[in-house]
Amino acid sequence: MSDQELKIVLAGIESSLKRLEEKLNDLTDDTKQLKSAVYNPTDGLYAMHAKQDAEIQSLQRQLSSYSKALWIAGSSVIGLIVKAIVELI
Repeated sequence: MSDQELKIVLAGIESSLKRLEEKLNDLTDDTKQLKSAVYNPTDGLYAMHAKQDAEIQSLQRQLSSYSKALWIAGSSVIGLIVKAIVELI
């Protein structure tokens, strides 16, 4: 291999290494963005999941309260109907 051919091959390898370095830097930036999106304590996926769990628990408590109120109201209506029937007899 001549000196000129060796320089051409080395230039190609150098160019390839520069592209590889750029892609590695892009990959590093993308990884940092993904970590931020997942682990960010205020806006990350884990934080959103925790907020949604809290909202679900709140809605479950509210549903339980509504259910109790509905049973009380239904029982009262049935009691009034029974009382009205007993008074008619």
